[in-house]
Amino acid sequence: STRTPELRALNLAQNGLGRVNHELGKAIGTMVMELQHLRVLDLHYNSFHGLGAYKLLEGIGENSLSGGGTLSRVDLSWNRLGLATAKSHSPSKMLAEVLASNDKLFHLDISYNAIGTEDCAVIANGLRYNTTLFGFHVSGNEAFLDELGFIVPLSDPYRLQNAGIEIKEQQESVPVPAV
Repeated sequence: STRTPELRALNLAQNGLGRVNHELGKAIGTMVMELQHLRVLDLHYNSFHGLGAYKLLEGIGENSLSGGGTLSRVDLSWNRLGLATAKSHSPSKMLAEVLASNDKLFHLDISYNAIGTEDCAVIANGLRYNTTLFGFHVSGNEAFLDELGFIVPLSDPYRLQNAGIEIKEQQESVPVPAV
């Protein structure tokens, strides 16, 4: 990153980088942290997960905290952020921290990352404190965005009902008589 300090956009999409090992996620996270002029980061379809995803997200968060980074658009769709190998390095917890503290992020896509309801709830908590995120995509995970832009985990029946989503209870099957 010392050779490319003026880099404004980085697209490493569709390379399977997360399959290599977690060190690559850490290296990209470190690079993103140092690229203060980077505005767009596209890493969709790379299989980032576990510690590699955690370190990558840590670098994304540090970009704005470590001296005026400008990263505002991030595409992490079609990775595996929901697959954590250790609770201490949960990508969802790091993403919640990034959302809570980042004041530059304008657009984020985390669609199709196998993020479960519990992790969606963690991310939703971080999003509560964010005032700059305008575009946020979560399709393909166990949550949806309500009309106010908040994440609603699919296991929250009260919020689902308030959002107009009907919850059907299991009914006994009744045999239909033959005609």
